[in-house]
Amino acid sequence: MYRMWFVLLVASTFVSTSAYGLDPIPGEEKFAAALGEDSSSIAAGLMFGEIDGAFYLQLNPRFDFSAGKFGLGLQVPLNLRVHPRDEAGKAKYGAQLLRSEDWDEPSDFLKLVRYVRYGQKRDFIYVRLGELAADLGHGTIVSRYMNNTDINTFRLGVQFDVNTDYGGFETLVSDVVSVTGSNQDSQFVGFRGYIKPVGFFLDDSPLNIFSLGVSFVTDVNAPDILKQDAAGGNEIDPETKDVIVEKTKGVEVIGIDIDVDLLHNDLIDLVPYTDFNMFTDAGWGWHVGILSVLKLPIGLDLRLPIRLEYRRFKSNYIPQYFGSFYEIERYMYTTAEITGPKGNYVRALNEGEGLNGFYGDLAFDFVGLVQVGGILEAYEGH
Repeated sequence: MYRMWFVLLVASTFVSTSAYGLDPIPGEEKFAAALGEDSSSIAAGLMFGEIDGAFYLQLNPRFDFSAGKFGLGLQVPLNLRVHPRDEAGKAKYGAQLLRSEDWDEPSDFLKLVRYVRYGQKRDFIYVRLGELAADLGHGTIVSRYMNNTDINTFRLGVQFDVNTDYGGFETLVSDVVSVTGSNQDSQFVGFRGYIKPVGFFLDDSPLNIFSLGVSFVTDVNAPDILKQDAAGGNEIDPETKDVIVEKTKGVEVIGIDIDVDLLHNDLIDLVPYTDFNMFTDAGWGWHVGILSVLKLPIGLDLRLPIRLEYRRFKSNYIPQYFGSFYEIERYMYTTAEITGPKGNYVRALNEGEGLNGFYGDLAFDFVGLVQVGGILEAYEGH
């Protein structure tokens, strides 16, 4: 298991002020939506942490290149052992400097190429292969989902979107290698299709701003029961260091949505929307919100991405279920009542009256150099 306990330094050198090259972080989609992916950057991370009882200095030079519609992300992740210890906790000298587990599979070398991209979100065609940090639709089911959270394995994710004046679709796949077959890695697939009814009659009309969408998202082999050891704890695979899944059960969420692409100008982008989502074996949730980007043309590139949302959902519904940390939460979802697989947890909840309240997030970007964001959730009685 991996535990990062102290961050020494994160240093970034931007070739363009509207880019960033570090790992995706929760909420970063606010800046991605405002700034786009059409920039190049150079960045480096320097961290200190513990992996399996040994201490490492983690160096990760990262490069993002963009030319027109094409984008490429490269990295050289290196874990340098600085204080090795054996299983008894005693120091071991003469051990390898470079952590060999990072490079013991052919697929490990794929992580040198973080992603390859063609187009931008909302373009006629958008394709991204490799590392993902993705939303689906308005982000009420899938919100900044990250497919690569295991430092030992690189997963080849896929995004493929098509957008026209008549409609289109968005797709997400966590890993094209493990999405089928017998394994305990997530077999995560997401799809949203939408139509623009006015477009079938007046495709160039200014009224062609209404969209009707349907989403289906599933993790086919989500953990349901974890194997227990003799002491009653979770049994760990000695090779992979992962918990062992004894039984799986798919998690499925279906959604319908409506949005209005109301404004796109030099001052503001504004998209009102409403989503109604349902777990096939749990509860439902209703979201009504506004996605917006405020632009301040004062000689500097100042942007404020803002989301405001009213929510009404049953007690056995979790908004943004497939989030940034889903690949961890699918095994271990911790609340005051339970620690266990997330799918098992949501199915075990009583339907109840649920919650009723508001969600909001706000981000501020100053010419790509300073980025600050915050989230507020406030529900009746909470």
